[in-house]
Amino acid sequence: MNTQDETIADQLQRHIARWNDETQHSSRVVTEHPSYQAIVAMGKSVLPALFREMSHRPDWFFVALEEITGAQPERLPEHAGRLDELTQDWLEWAKAHGYF
Repeated sequence: MNTQDETIADQLQRHIARWNDETQHSSRVVTEHPSYQAIVAMGKSVLPALFREMSHRPDWFFVALEEITGAQPERLPEHAGRLDELTQDWLEWAKAHGYF
């Protein structure tokens, strides 16, 4: 399949799979991975698909979200480092900004 023929959601899934496969046992900074950076480069067009993905399968997309949106949802200090809580913070932000 040609990249031009892929939908944003398809591209996102491809990058997520590669990112997860290639970083799951890595000690390097996962946000520097080419697929993670490709997700960031997709810009705001990826946000609806990324938020849908996060609502089903939380993952560490917070740096990408901050880079794409320029936002940092208000978080309680106890949410730091907690995947489920940080995901909820971002999903609430997404709802408030019309992504759901």
